[in-house]
Amino acid sequence: MERNKKETKPSQYRTAKLYEIILFSTNNTATNFYNFMMGFVTYYAVGVAGLAVFLISTLLTAMRIFDGVVDPFIGYVIDKTDGKFGKFRPYIWIGNLTMIGTIVLLFQTTHLVPENFRLYYFLAVYAVYILGYSLQTTVTKAGQNVITNDPKQRPLFSMFDGIFTTLFYSTAGIYVSNYLSSKYNGEFGLDFFTEFSTTFMVGSLILTVLATIGIWKKDRTEFFGLGAENQTDNIKFKDYAKIVKENRALQMLTLAASTDKLGSKIKSNSISGVLFFGIIIGDYGLMGALSAISILPGIFFNVFGSMIARKLGQKRTYVLAQSSAFLVNGLMMLVVLMGDLQKFPYPILT
Repeated sequence: MERNKKETKPSQYRTAKLYEIILFSTNNTATNFYNFMMGFVTYYAVGVAGLAVFLISTLLTAMRIFDGVVDPFIGYVIDKTDGKFGKFRPYIWIGNLTMIGTIVLLFQTTHLVPENFRLYYFLAVYAVYILGYSLQTTVTKAGQNVITNDPKQRPLFSMFDGIFTTLFYSTAGIYVSNYLSSKYNGEFGLDFFTEFSTTFMVGSLILTVLATIGIWKKDRTEFFGLGAENQTDNIKFKDYAKIVKENRALQMLTLAASTDKLGSKIKSNSISGVLFFGIIIGDYGLMGALSAISILPGIFFNVFGSMIARKLGQKRTYVLAQSSAFLVNGLMMLVVLMGDLQKFPYPILT
């Protein structure tokens, strides 16, 4: 009898269907299409638009600060949203469509703008792109708790997200280094960027549709936070600032996430791939081959990591993964330092 009572005891957590978790996990991959694509934007800015490499590299790095500043404001706006189409779906689509529009403008019109205004035009379009990117990426984390707040299910998001991310970056590496690079004789010209951007925009759009389906049933008022009956409409932005100021754990999480994002941007930048494989190793096509080889190990570690997270908790698993990442990336830095960087086609050291 006691066993039956235990089995029928209602859960304090809100759960989700497996397909909802899987489909919504593709939202991050949808934005990764653009994240990967924009890793090549320096080649367009320098090789096609004719902008100075050092100047554009410095300005693009500075624009990442703008990305970090705008995120809290977007989170605040999303938190205040509760309309006919839900809280998250509008921003998923506004973000994705904004990125589509800005990518078309960026790669198809910048080189046509008069030279005196070209840099300002490029930066203005890029700033709008960042807004669109931030809109869709902010939904990735915030939407998870709407679908499920069950601690046993939450690691599944990370697992499927990791699997999709591994598959994407591996396939994208093969696509660029073995297909596009060969097709266009290793030149990052206008034809290269036209095919590149079109393919990636379509891919991101398809995954955005899937992510929308995944969150569709839960994107309703009763699933927002504590529920509609407990919502408070008098929360001001200064209240969020106070939480950040006084919450040490949140500060550390923000710092960790920010440095992870910076490291990921540097590592995934196309210049890093060309530098490591094309210059130091001397075989750019090897990047695609290694990407293909890493697919299965990547999926294994994502599944294994999810299992560990469900057992040890996400915090302890995160710290363990970070320690391993420091070791591996440290060894990679040694390889880079031992290479001949003077062979790089752009004067990155001067």
